[in-house]
Amino acid sequence: MRLLSAPKNTPLSIIKIEDAPYKAKLYELGIFKGQIIRWELSAAFSGPIAIRVNESLISLRKEDVEIIHVEKTES
Repeated sequence: MRLLSAPKNTPLSIIKIEDAPYKAKLYELGIFKGQIIRWELSAAFSGPIAIRVNESLISLRKEDVEIIHVEKTES
């Protein structure tokens, strides 16, 4: 499932990141295949979302997270 259709405040494992011009920037932020993340916050009116990656809270535009595919995990 895509990150935007995943439940909030649930541990998620990234299973795939589609090709996009900003894919390298996601890697620099620690967002890559196999990483455990958690979608914590979302702004109103289709604003950005905040995801927890390790101890960091990262804000991303919704159109940027469309390329991230995740699955629920136990950790």
